[in-house]
Amino acid sequence: MIVALAAAVFLTWYNFRNTTALSHTIENLQKPDTRISDLNLLVLNVNNAESDVRSFAITRNKDYLTGYYNMVSASDSQMIHLKSLFTGYEKEFDDISKSVKMKFELYDELIDLRYRQLINEAMSKISGNVKDIVIPADSDSVAATKQGFFKRLFSSGKRMRELEEKAILLDSLNELQTQKLSSIKKTVTAAQENEVKQISILSEKELHLLEQDKVLKEQLQEQVNNLEGKIRINNEIQSQKVVYDSRQQMQTVMAVTLFASVFILLLSIIILTGISRANRYKTELEKAKAKSEQLAKFKEDFLASMSHEIRTPLSAITGFTKRLLNTSATTEQKQYIRTIDMAGDHLLNIVNDVLDLSRIETGKLQLKNENFSVAALVNDVYSMLAQKASEKHINFTADTTAVIRDVVEGDPLRLRQILINIVANAIKFTNEGTVHLQVFKSEQNKYSFKVSDTGIGIPEEKLQRIFNPYEQADNIEKNYGGTGLGLAITGKIVELLYGDIAIESRLQKGTVITVTIPYRQVETADVHTTIGEQEEKYLLNENILIAEDDDLNRELAIASLKEAGADVITAHNGKEAIEKILLNNPVAVLMDVQMPEMNGRQAVMFIREHISKTLPVIGITANMMNDARQECADAGMNEVLLKPFDTKQLATILNPLIERHKEQSAIVTDVFSFNLGSLYKTSNGKSDFVIKMLKIFVSSNTKLLDNTLRFTEEENYAEAAAHLHRMIPSFRQLELDHFTKIFKNLEWLLLEGQDKKATLAVLNDCKIMFDKLIVVIEQKITSLEAAV
Repeated sequence: MIVALAAAVFLTWYNFRNTTALSHTIENLQKPDTRISDLNLLVLNVNNAESDVRSFAITRNKDYLTGYYNMVSASDSQMIHLKSLFTGYEKEFDDISKSVKMKFELYDELIDLRYRQLINEAMSKISGNVKDIVIPADSDSVAATKQGFFKRLFSSGKRMRELEEKAILLDSLNELQTQKLSSIKKTVTAAQENEVKQISILSEKELHLLEQDKVLKEQLQEQVNNLEGKIRINNEIQSQKVVYDSRQQMQTVMAVTLFASVFILLLSIIILTGISRANRYKTELEKAKAKSEQLAKFKEDFLASMSHEIRTPLSAITGFTKRLLNTSATTEQKQYIRTIDMAGDHLLNIVNDVLDLSRIETGKLQLKNENFSVAALVNDVYSMLAQKASEKHINFTADTTAVIRDVVEGDPLRLRQILINIVANAIKFTNEGTVHLQVFKSEQNKYSFKVSDTGIGIPEEKLQRIFNPYEQADNIEKNYGGTGLGLAITGKIVELLYGDIAIESRLQKGTVITVTIPYRQVETADVHTTIGEQEEKYLLNENILIAEDDDLNRELAIASLKEAGADVITAHNGKEAIEKILLNNPVAVLMDVQMPEMNGRQAVMFIREHISKTLPVIGITANMMNDARQECADAGMNEVLLKPFDTKQLATILNPLIERHKEQSAIVTDVFSFNLGSLYKTSNGKSDFVIKMLKIFVSSNTKLLDNTLRFTEEENYAEAAAHLHRMIPSFRQLELDHFTKIFKNLEWLLLEGQDKKATLAVLNDCKIMFDKLIVVIEQKITSLEAAV
């Protein structure tokens, strides 16, 4: 199964990985190749740059250069971005990058040529503006020249000489100016000729650059197309690889599926075979379990039944025997009575041990949790067993000084049982010498109880088995008696209390048994008083009902209760017990659990529901199996005692319960108080209707109660109960709960009671109370009529 699971996990992982890889590849192939579009955008930017350069060349507008340089910057950024995308195509992309770089270098040279041409054109304009310039002569000189003839005729010789000198000077200046202009013209002419040559050279260079640009453009386009072709071919190869991989995967999946199918088929056959075999085993185990449970149930029922059957007469025997000891008898008779008493106690202890062991084995032994004094409990055990030690002339001592003030939380009953078993064994197997019980704290919250004796000891080979049921040392049963259950029960109880038990022994030297149990120490004065410390209390003049079907146990209980000062009422079954409670109103009830017609649990449930929630009810039983104690508690019993019960213990339990019940009963309630709210609600607050209904209530119920009394006197109990039942709804409507409860109980007595004639007395008392109620109701009617 593990191999199949591992194979399934591996196949799932393998298919998932391959399928994921294929899906990613197909997804990538289906997506448009953004690298091609980005590359085409780069080519578009280069073409736009070329367009801007050509526009500048034609228009001489520098604004086109701004667009050109923007395209150059954008192209540089794109080149950096594209370089990271074309992994695997580094060589092809480097060729494209070089071509683009060369194109931009050509464009830069072309721009440079165009700038130089602009300079030459400016020089041309300057040359064209230079003309032949003649410096004009001074007006006086001109006038003088023009008037030379007259001057010569009319002027003096000195003036004439001055004018002639000026004319000579002017002629020299004109000749010098003419020479400079001629030199400038020659320079300009030479510049124009040079300009023509430069323009020719620039034109040739520009043409050459344009031819190179054309070649680079074709080269760049070819490189881009080549790169696109390689990418397309690579995509086709990947597509073919995907198809191939998918076919391979399908073949693998088919092969694996075939293998898995065969494997699963074989595995299924194996599993089905195993399941079939397991089902057979399961069926056999279930049969064996059912049989075992049936045997266990049979054992439990058998023990419960035998416990009841044995303890019932045995409790009568031991009870009457103890009473005989208190009567006047001869010495010989008392010896016989003591022998009978010892035999009865021995038999009772055996029954108790068997029941305890059975409860422990079935996990039904319940542990209590209450505060108790360790020293007081040990002293109680000492008091109980000191007499036995004294009879055998054994020195029995107990030391509790180490724990004299310790109060702990736990189950005192089980600790007492452990100590009694161990100490009783020590006294039993010690013929002379001492038995010592010592208590001390071995660790924090751990108490050790050490019992040492100088008895016969236990062989070493028997020490390991001494706590097994029915295990005893050689000749023990023959010489000392017993069943071998005491230490077995002790060991199991110690285990339930999470404790440890250790034993050391030497033949004819003695035995030491140490029990260590963890208890939580508490600081409180609320300490559970052990039975040995209970103050003797009596049931003087208390009216107590005992319901018991066994004549011997009933007579024994009557004698014990009367000895305690109680007034006793008896019943033979649950129904009779209910009847006696309704007729005699006892302060407490002792209820046998197993009775004919109506058992104790059923009777108590009826009492709690219809009669009283606080009436003390103590269950008495000879059977503590089958969760009898819990079932009794669930039914409503205050406590359960095992037959034969101790009168002092019963008094200790009953007295506080009786006091509480009397306190509750003493709370006075107005039995004649009634509520008209329901009538007002029905009539929408009309007083006339309420008055009418109250009058009907008085007349009809008076008649019904009178008929009930008449039918009861005539012993027509069915009709009496029917009339009584018809009264209950109207009393419930007025919330007269006290009368409603009495009528329901009287109805039960008339139908189920055995002493139906006794009901007549209760009915007469009820008639007296009803007459008082009528007076109260008529007063209310009068007040309502006056208000209307």
